[in-house]
Amino acid sequence: MRQRMSGVRDLLLHEAVTPESGWLEPRHGVALRERRTLLRRLSALGPRVLEAPDVEAVRLDALRLVDDVRHHLQRRNDLAWDDVEGELGGSD
Repeated sequence: MRQRMSGVRDLLLHEAVTPESGWLEPRHGVALRERRTLLRRLSALGPRVLEAPDVEAVRLDALRLVDDVRHHLQRRNDLAWDDVEGELGGSD
């Protein structure tokens, strides 16, 4: 599990965070704060995976974290799409 967590951590650490368009900058700021929160949660979960006596609680926290990472990645994909759409003129 910790190996998988390391892969998630690397993914979050190396994602692009620079907005291409000024109009998307506030949403990028939100995504950056969300990423920092996810990294803190991931760091806190690491030791618990090895030491916590309540395996079920750790499992539930890990599942919540996975779900939140999925939502974060979807929002990042949406931002990338909105940026490209803005550059190309979109469907307006």
